[in-house]
Amino acid sequence: MSEDIELVFTREGMKIRKSVELLGEIRWVEELIPYEKIRRMNGMELLIDSIEPEIERGVLISLKFHVKRYASFSTGRRIEIKLGGKSWRKYGLIPLPKRYREYFPGYKIPFILETDIGEIKTKVTSASRGTPHGDPEAGNVIQGGLRPWYDRHRELREGDILIIEIIEPMRRYKLSYISRNDIFR
Repeated sequence: MSEDIELVFTREGMKIRKSVELLGEIRWVEELIPYEKIRRMNGMELLIDSIEPEIERGVLISLKFHVKRYASFSTGRRIEIKLGGKSWRKYGLIPLPKRYREYFPGYKIPFILETDIGEIKTKVTSASRGTPHGDPEAGNVIQGGLRPWYDRHRELREGDILIIEIIEPMRRYKLSYISRNDIFR
């Protein structure tokens, strides 16, 4: 999501400020979220443009984060990816549709997939040359360390569905699958 957002951390909690167009004018709307509620959140990803401290009489009053990108995550989210073509097995990769990209770490940032053959350390890859590591929008495949899992699951076919569950956002996921034959039973 790319909109003008500020996160302001104060003594009372975190204010989320968004710019909106109202009656032809750009105005800021804000919501205060108490820190107790933030502690219960499962995760959030921020791409920060700048940080501004607010100081009164030598005392820090708040920190204002200008955010280019903001997304919150919940554990237990289930992502379903239908296998198509042949490259996924040949190259040991998982195709990553754009609609799911925000649920994974930045380009070439490692994360863990829990599988029935153990943990696999992998990352999002396949972007243009010169793409900086960590770019949250770059990459369209999950690749690295997946060949042993595909070798263990020779029964996987085009049309089967990979299931990726978010266990710890941006760090840990669980990989399983559903056979297309099971879908139609």
